[in-house]
Amino acid sequence: MFTARPAIVWAAISLSLAGLALVQAGAAGAAAPGPSSNVSLRAAAAPLGLGIGSAVYAGAGDYRATALREFSMVTPENSMKWAVLHPQPAVFDFHAADQVVRMAMDGGMRVRGHTLVWHGSLPDWLSQGDFPREEWIRILRQHIATVMGYYRAHYPGVVVQWDVVNEAVADCPGPRPCGLRDTLWLRKIGPEYIAMAFRFAREADPSAKLYYNDYGTESGYPSAIAKRDGMLLLLAGLLAQGVPIDGVGLQFHIGLGAPASDYLADLFQRIAALKLDVAVTELDVALGAAPGAQPGQLQQQAAVYRDVLEACLGQPRCRTFMVWGFTDAASWRAAEAPCIFDSQLQPKPAYVALRDELLQRRRPGPARAR
Repeated sequence: MFTARPAIVWAAISLSLAGLALVQAGAAGAAAPGPSSNVSLRAAAAPLGLGIGSAVYAGAGDYRATALREFSMVTPENSMKWAVLHPQPAVFDFHAADQVVRMAMDGGMRVRGHTLVWHGSLPDWLSQGDFPREEWIRILRQHIATVMGYYRAHYPGVVVQWDVVNEAVADCPGPRPCGLRDTLWLRKIGPEYIAMAFRFAREADPSAKLYYNDYGTESGYPSAIAKRDGMLLLLAGLLAQGVPIDGVGLQFHIGLGAPASDYLADLFQRIAALKLDVAVTELDVALGAAPGAQPGQLQQQAAVYRDVLEACLGQPRCRTFMVWGFTDAASWRAAEAPCIFDSQLQPKPAYVALRDELLQRRRPGPARAR
């Protein structure tokens, strides 16, 4: 059972989006010249069988129009996290997430659900809860069944992917593979919580694609290699137990130091070798302090975006490519101008680089990411 509640107001977000046209660009000359082609990212990606999209809020006006024009998939950036969706033990509040899902339906887009199990964005009743282990398992199962069941019933065929478990692998310096992150779920249930979550998710929606999602594996540094190896060991062990996992989401919250293309190709192939899909789920590329101070920064940013897209297009099992916010005005890293549109919704060189790379590539595949 769930009880509807009034909409949760995200004042800072609303202010940012409402004043989008008044926000100054993050850097002088940040906007790229008008695109040489009128083809949207969505239209350019469709013949490649690539779902392309962004994390979004339920914005209006030009923000909404840009999202509908450019993307075939969206992810609710915050509104499907526990603190928003399940604020009290017997209360589920779907209002904010529904706005994003309805926007996707209006535009013929699909949705990536994010996220069912994470150590962050937990409501106080959960983070401060003192329950026996069996009750923790019941809470986990109820949350997954209620959330996935709601979207399966009310918006059938729209939420096609779910980040079931997010960031379960710890950061570590290497060289040994990283182990599990010390989280509430690990402490209260044990390492079995990961397998449980995926099994509960498969029960709740047998048709949805179920993903493990994580960050910090994308470079060739020892710490990234150790985290990559820890993640792959975790996944291989779960698959050996018959745990239903369909894919791995790689976040890519990165900066101007581009990951080496050969390392990315190897990372994607290692995941594919487990017979799992690969998705770029949260890509943004920070310019660093004082964005725009160096004219070459925007071109460097464009090159990083293009390199990650190239790695995805080079791996047949990578059919989902998501940026984490598309305008600098609404980014969680706004001070570092990490997005493909500037604060006035003008395309940056990164946008042009993605579009041009898509237009230059062709490969067979399904029309939408699943």
